[in-house]
Amino acid sequence: MTTQNKNQNNGVIVNPKAEKQAPKNKVKPSALAVVDKPLFLQALEQSLMETAQSLNERQKEQMADYYETLVETNRVMNLTGITEAAEVAEKHIADSLRLLPLLDAKCKSQTKTLVDVGTGAGLPGIPIAIARPEMQVILLDSQQKRCRFLESVCQKLKLANAAGVWGGAEELGHKEEL
Repeated sequence: MTTQNKNQNNGVIVNPKAEKQAPKNKVKPSALAVVDKPLFLQALEQSLMETAQSLNERQKEQMADYYETLVETNRVMNLTGITEAAEVAEKHIADSLRLLPLLDAKCKSQTKTLVDVGTGAGLPGIPIAIARPEMQVILLDSQQKRCRFLESVCQKLKLANAAGVWGGAEELGHKEEL
């Protein structure tokens, strides 16, 4: 018996490796995350002040709705490891909005289009689409389930300027419509 040992107390054959394996019914910490929109909005205000960015009330509500949808969907689909309200506001939303001065400086033409390649949970694309409704944002991801999530977010937030596109950058980079 090289991989199994006989338990001398009751004669049961035991796999010694089984004791080291983690239980399969552990709950992911993200599944326990609580959606706290008031705390998120407070943290968002603080983050906006620190980044010298501003949003109108509708945009702030859209960001809060995005946060809520992100955290709720993250319970069943791995989108992000960051789910606490203040961290989402700072590390996801504010960090995404830090790109705005660069985008504003570089995108001076009438047709402003941003392709967020490998967007995953929609970062930085969705916060940018909320903050800049005049900019077209293509949320490109190789996983169809994430694209379905992104499309549902765009519908829920009424983001006519953003769309989830399923595919790889290598193949879609050759399409003129993108």
